Amino acid sequence: MDLPKEYEYARDHVRSIDWSKTLNIQTIKSQRSPPSSDPTIPLFETVIRYLGGLIPAYELSNDKLMLKRAEDLADWLLPAFGTDLGFPIPRYKIGSNPDSKPVGRVCLAEMGSLLLEFTRLSQITHKPQYFFYVQRITDLLDSDRWNSEDRIGSLFPTIINPDHPTDLWGYYTFGGMADSYYEYLIKQYQLLGLQSPQYSKMYTSILKSAKENLKKTFQLEPTNQTQTSITPKIITILGDRSGGKDSNLVNSLDHLTCFSGAMIGLGARLLDNVEDLDLAVSYTDSCVWAYESTKTGLGPERMIVFDDEDGAEYWEPVKHEEWTSWFDHSWSKYAGRPETIESVLYMWRITGDKVWQDRGWRMFTSWVEGCLTEFGFADIVDVNHLPYQRSDKQESYVLAETLKYYYLLFDDPHSISLDDYVFNTEAHPFKLGNRKALRNYSLKEYKDEEIGKGSVLQVWAGLNYEDLDEREKAIYTEVFGI
Repeated sequence: MDLPKEYEYARDHVRSIDWSKTLNIQTIKSQRSPPSSDPTIPLFETVIRYLGGLIPAYELSNDKLMLKRAEDLADWLLPAFGTDLGFPIPRYKIGSNPDSKPVGRVCLAEMGSLLLEFTRLSQITHKPQYFFYVQRITDLLDSDRWNSEDRIGSLFPTIINPDHPTDLWGYYTFGGMADSYYEYLIKQYQLLGLQSPQYSKMYTSILKSAKENLKKTFQLEPTNQTQTSITPKIITILGDRSGGKDSNLVNSLDHLTCFSGAMIGLGARLLDNVEDLDLAVSYTDSCVWAYESTKTGLGPERMIVFDDEDGAEYWEPVKHEEWTSWFDHSWSKYAGRPETIESVLYMWRITGDKVWQDRGWRMFTSWVEGCLTEFGFADIVDVNHLPYQRSDKQESYVLAETLKYYYLLFDDPHSISLDDYVFNTEAHPFKLGNRKALRNYSLKEYKDEEIGKGSVLQVWAGLNYEDLDEREKAIYTEVFGI
């Protein structure tokens, strides 16, 4: 976007961060003094946001400071992988050593979504240790130790325990807590230059299991029988199951699952599978329809579709009984999530059909009309309620992902082309191969002693509130929003 001043401002902050110091803002606010012990960090969130942001920052700008800071951070994080089987500690205390202890019950997405970041860092630095640790996780997940009567095909439940691998009774979904594990399989295959059949086989196997166990198609008739000119709507869902292979499918259309259109479309393109592309188009269409079916034009967090048998328990059936279905916005909040527009972008880039730009524009205008405030984009309490009921909240992914996908939808298709880049789960673009940097700014070089001295927040957090004078206390209060 060619914003050199903004880049310099952010660059100075990145230069100053001391990775060894972690803060618990709530503790600071309550005690007005430094925390008594270093808090833990969420490893997964740190990798996909910090490491995942620094690597593309280097690749897009050719700024060596970004690469150095990425390496510094990665080296601080690697000890977290020192458990008995190599699954990293989900909440990690910087600088600690797990001493080969068991990791226990862990979230599937948190274990399986570290691939792109550490692999790309290995490719850039030519240091194999980063790739080694994440490849070891893949090899474990791809092993026979997970054979279980409860397991649904090649899928995993959202919570697994590597020390009790046959205990696979749980929640099966393509949505939250599982999503990016599946997403990263096909993207890792792409990042490795389509040269690692392990990842394409794993991806193909899980998609086959999902189509057999999570996929369902409905035909919705208009509830107003005078609307005879309206064509019945075909809805494709990738639902969820709670239990094992004999559990019932919940016919859910979750916003968090709507990234799957992008994933399946990318896989179809890389593996030359027309049938999968049809599924990607159909599922993305259903996710967009979830927006178009509400009063605000915004998509709910979760929608449940009922077939004839289930629906009759909730609503009076309408007359076209052979095809009639019902739906319920079971969680009608809108939180500015990126998954649907992500899939819309992929459908536009893969198919070239401008209908995806048109539908994406309607989604964008509904978002701006309903959510834009003086200071950002608010959440909406109920997508089927007018006037809008806004909540005072904006998630970090709104800027990192949602706005970026909308921007790219209407930018030149060659900008961050899907042939040249692969996005991590936070929408940070990693280069494929040795592409040239987009920008080459004239940047200040720093000496080693000028790097990692602590951000403004870290420096002030190291002060004892009671030792400050009145002016300093006022600044301290402003810095931490006390």
